[in-house]
Amino acid sequence: MEIDQAIISKFERGDRKPTKEQVLKFAKFYKLDKEELLVAWLSDKVAYDLQDENLADKVLKAAEQKIKYKKK
Repeated sequence: MEIDQAIISKFERGDRKPTKEQVLKFAKFYKLDKEELLVAWLSDKVAYDLQDENLADKVLKAAEQKIKYKKK
């Protein structure tokens, strides 16, 4: 996979988060659904960033609307 074992160990301990490219390498190596793994990875990033925010629900709804608007 060309990912250093020490870095993988940090992922496992929660000391470091994988990049999108690393997530895609894991998906390919383990023959996992790429889209499903990316959704899990991205949702973890968002949840981590918003976990201590009282307005997290409102932020997510606003972000959803912005994404829909930008896709038009």
